[in-house]
Amino acid sequence: LAWLELSECYDQLEKKNICLNWVLRINPYNQTAQRRLNSWFPPQLALSFIKADDKPTGERLLIDLLKKEPLNELAWLGLSACYDDVEKKKICWNWVLRINPNNRTAQRRLNSLYPLHIARSLIKAGDKQGGERLLIDLLKKEPLNELAWLELSECYDQLEKKNICLKLVLKIDPNHKTAQRRLNSWFPPQLALSFNKADDKPTGERLLIDLLKKEPLNELAWLGLEACYDDLEKKKICLNWVLRINPNNKIAKLRLYSLSHIRRAISLIKAGDKQGAERLLFDLLKKEPLNKLAWFGLEGCYDDVEKKIICLKWVLRIDPSNQTAQRGLDTLSTPMAKPS
Repeated sequence: LAWLELSECYDQLEKKNICLNWVLRINPYNQTAQRRLNSWFPPQLALSFIKADDKPTGERLLIDLLKKEPLNELAWLGLSACYDDVEKKKICWNWVLRINPNNRTAQRRLNSLYPLHIARSLIKAGDKQGGERLLIDLLKKEPLNELAWLELSECYDQLEKKNICLKLVLKIDPNHKTAQRRLNSWFPPQLALSFNKADDKPTGERLLIDLLKKEPLNELAWLGLEACYDDLEKKKICLNWVLRINPNNKIAKLRLYSLSHIRRAISLIKAGDKQGAERLLFDLLKKEPLNKLAWFGLEGCYDDVEKKIICLKWVLRIDPSNQTAQRGLDTLSTPMAKPS
């Protein structure tokens, strides 16, 4: 009887099994122990399917069991592991607590959902920093909370930070389909970015256009495509697509802001107001000293060859493989370009 009662102290199937097997070793005819072991076999079997990345089979097994035993708390707990969807997980955990209000595993998981919901609403409202703070606080307490890592990936626009979060999700649950799908969709933008850095923008552009034919609402692909172009109009189209998909994307907002300044400066240069354009570009460069388009625009404000060379050298310092700046510098560096 002590072993039978001890089995009720645990939520883990392994510990329950050890206790019940001891009961049956003492009394092989104990029907309560036999019945409990029989009812725990499907959850165990389902768990092995879930670990083997066959969640649909695990789900079917548990649903079949729950049709016969709707109050089987272990089956509901196992079923929650079959889903990536937070709402479905929540339904399962609420059923566990309805059957056993003292189930610590379900209580702990439901408690962690509350900050997740708040963080998600903050991210959707554009307050990614607030969402990030909440999730980091949660992860300090629960470093293996895969849902928190998944939500944290949405707080960042940088691919590197997104990747770190998703890789941690897969370290906790190697079969997590949402994390796998997101990582797969971010691989082409990363690859394209490496081609752009290697001054092979046409290859990067082709990769991203192929991806956008399959996933036209991939904001990272549009953001990467913008970097493939020097043409201001094409850049603007890409950035507007990013904001159409995600109106809170800070990188796209910042780039559109700087583009509007550069376009205005170019209009002033064409209208003959080079001093006005220079002031506008200086204001932009105070905020974004590594904006190569602003340095390009500034070069057009001057007639003095030395000042033009300084601007083009800044472009090459920011982007060493920029052929337009290199050609301009080569032309200006020839004795013919300098005034007699």
